[in-house]
Amino acid sequence: GPGYEGAQTALGECLLQGDSADLSAEYLEGLTWLRRAADAGWPEAQARLAYAHAVGPKTIRNAEEAAYWLALYRTNTGKARVGFVPFPEGQLAAIASAIPPAASAAGEKRAETWERKVWLPPNPPPKEKKAEPPKRRRGIPTDDET
Repeated sequence: GPGYEGAQTALGECLLQGDSADLSAEYLEGLTWLRRAADAGWPEAQARLAYAHAVGPKTIRNAEEAAYWLALYRTNTGKARVGFVPFPEGQLAAIASAIPPAASAAGEKRAETWERKVWLPPNPPPKEKKAEPPKRRRGIPTDDET
């Protein structure tokens, strides 16, 4: 939710640390958490998604998706915040070189219409209260006892 994008990014990064060759459920869950943070405007998550879609596992590579996230990262004003950690220049260059010009233009055009989306966890259903036996005061019988 709002304010937790850093934690969402960190969780996503942790889940992506394993072997990504088989696209484990853990790896895919990591992408989900990164996407949540990136949709909310967190630049570190946007750069990491661009990298995953540009040079990550072959089954998720998508040049236009990589271009979209890279364009958002490059124009993100959130990089001015205290504590921002820039994505390594070498990895940014690898992303850019993996994106053909047509995909780059399409991703940048899509990025122009980006709107912040904040993920909120679903509300759990209300818990049913158990009926409690009537409380007995000292020396005074309850209705059941009379």
